[in-house]
Amino acid sequence: ENDSTGQRMTITSSGSFTMALDSSSPSYTLTAAGRTGVTASVFRLTATNEAIRLTDFGLQLTNGDASSVPNASSSPQDVAKVTLWDGATKVGEAVFVGASYYASTTLSADFTIPKDGSKLLTAKMDVAAQGASQAGIPGSFVQVDIPAGTQGGSLATGQASGQRIRVDSLTTATASAGVRVLRSYPTLELVALSNTKLVAGRQDLFRFKMTAAPEGDVGVAKFTFRIATSSATNQLDMIDNVNMYIYSDSGFSSPATAEVGRNDGSLLQTSIDLSGVANSTGSGTSWASASTDIEVWAADNSNASTTIIIPAGATRYFAIKGDATTAGTQFSVSTQLQGDAKFASDLATGACCTTGGFPHTAATSTYMATTTYLREPGVTTPAVSYDFVWRPFSTTTAQSILANDYSTGYGIPGLPTTNTNTQILTQ
Repeated sequence: ENDSTGQRMTITSSGSFTMALDSSSPSYTLTAAGRTGVTASVFRLTATNEAIRLTDFGLQLTNGDASSVPNASSSPQDVAKVTLWDGATKVGEAVFVGASYYASTTLSADFTIPKDGSKLLTAKMDVAAQGASQAGIPGSFVQVDIPAGTQGGSLATGQASGQRIRVDSLTTATASAGVRVLRSYPTLELVALSNTKLVAGRQDLFRFKMTAAPEGDVGVAKFTFRIATSSATNQLDMIDNVNMYIYSDSGFSSPATAEVGRNDGSLLQTSIDLSGVANSTGSGTSWASASTDIEVWAADNSNASTTIIIPAGATRYFAIKGDATTAGTQFSVSTQLQGDAKFASDLATGACCTTGGFPHTAATSTYMATTTYLREPGVTTPAVSYDFVWRPFSTTTAQSILANDYSTGYGIPGLPTTNTNTQILTQ
């Protein structure tokens, strides 16, 4: 006779499963309009007590609001369809119909979650094209998530119990990081300096390259960088007359003269004086300390504001140069490019918005709105506090401060939200 207590046994009519956003789901990213198979979200589904086969799956556009279409940051018209994937196998497809921000689909292939285990389900989307007569809204921000509560629409079948299981236990929808959809966008990559020894004369301080997505041209209006030295008191003796230059070749030997109209490819008509006094054109900021932002607003040969155009699929190469003076002591100079911590599409804000008898209502910061401008007519100094200003030519190809598709550097691949790595010259 054995009078010891045996194991506890629990009787249940069926298993259960939970759903959540997986840690492998992509962070905030940019994509070009018209692309297919863009990964939007990765979900983790976990089964308890029995293996569970997912049969129906519900989705929502998180940033959408059917009551304010198309003023939300995304709308059903921005997404042609969403496909669901088990690794490399497509298991379903969903379409957001009409003005609905919810969609549910019956899976077309087996997706079984193992007992007391988990499985990943990836959501990829085909985004709408943008431009004349196209459905997509320039700058739309799309988040594909699992809805909360009874709006979920996800169903499964227990493989041992045979019971149908409905998931409506999410109290809040998942919150994917989202994808910003633009007509085109640039990718930035640092290029190593060919010489890291600080010598007297005109010298490269920093190098990088930018490539436009194949879907369209991109234009850059503003760069911001910082310079630091190993001895701030000697800064003025070491580096001066700073400018940026654009090249069409990886050897930094062929200036892209057509971009700015100057044979040397310089972005500024007059180099920035770091002697502590603002330069004569008012462009940029004189150096004061290692935390000083030195701004470069691209200017044409008439010293009028312009954007540096990088053709679709092409690469342009950039160098920051300065006049170096050595002082017979060990010094180093480090340079970095600055990024932006948030997306914004309303770059002309505040008092500037009523200048010159040209008032307008401030645009939303959710997409390229029709009231967005870089600056107002008659305003010579841009009212922009962001470090990197560019445009995807979503609405017009005109080189105009009134074009309504300027934005910040947030999310550009290769450009951090704070700053890039430094490039250093040592005497």
